[in-house]
Amino acid sequence: MADPPSTNTNELQHQDPLTPDPPPHLAGLLLAILALGVLLGWGGATLGDHQPDRPFASPADSAAARGGGQVEASDARPHPHEYARIQAIQVDSALAAAPEVAEHLRSLDDFRGIDLDGNSLEPLQLISENRVVLFTWFAEWCENCRYEAPELARIEQRWAESGFAAVARSEYSHPDVVREFREEFDIEYPILLGSANPDPENEDGVRIATEHYRLRKALGDTRKWGTPLSLLVVDGDIEAPYVVLGEAVPSVLEWFLEDHLGPRVQESLADGGSSVGASS
Repeated sequence: MADPPSTNTNELQHQDPLTPDPPPHLAGLLLAILALGVLLGWGGATLGDHQPDRPFASPADSAAARGGGQVEASDARPHPHEYARIQAIQVDSALAAAPEVAEHLRSLDDFRGIDLDGNSLEPLQLISENRVVLFTWFAEWCENCRYEAPELARIEQRWAESGFAAVARSEYSHPDVVREFREEFDIEYPILLGSANPDPENEDGVRIATEHYRLRKALGDTRKWGTPLSLLVVDGDIEAPYVVLGEAVPSVLEWFLEDHLGPRVQESLADGGSSVGASS
């Protein structure tokens, strides 16, 4: 996820009145070269480029832009995706240098509590009742989270009857905007509220105080804000989970689910076979 930039807008640069205008034919040639450069993408990143530190939006900027506020001209192009692979880890070895982080991960305490609908969530019960559970941390202003959210919502709805469940926790986010985020992307899985939208004067203090920060740093994540971040627990085995330090590639996530769950219930029933459900 990108490092939030300053909220100051760029001042317009005015031409020095003593500087002569270029000849018309030269100006036309320069404009043609500029247009060609835009078409060919000279000097710019493509949508698929991995640029974790490119500024795009901060908690304040992203909400303002979606509400009609100003967006700097340099940020007008689409923010690049930050896809990451699904990586298997062993908690004992991966977090050997951070035993307190390992214990917190095993307890899944970040996902225990009351969700936006007022329902109580018990993560250890959730992993005992489902074959695969995805736990994800996100920020409502994070552009990569906004790319990932509709895909996760779609996948969760497709696989919910086949033994898959998902639960999310917001970090560094405004509670009201988290609710808008859920509605915007038609998210049906539960969401818990985590750390609040940070004061720009103390954003570092807010960030490093979260368990989300300690976990991802212990796993070697070099991003500043570190969202999205996901954890996949298969067959209740919290000692050998899978992590995604970035956006999950939708097709890869579905292949992962098919590998662990088999065909979706609907597909199985359509083929006349037996359904694959949650473990008892």
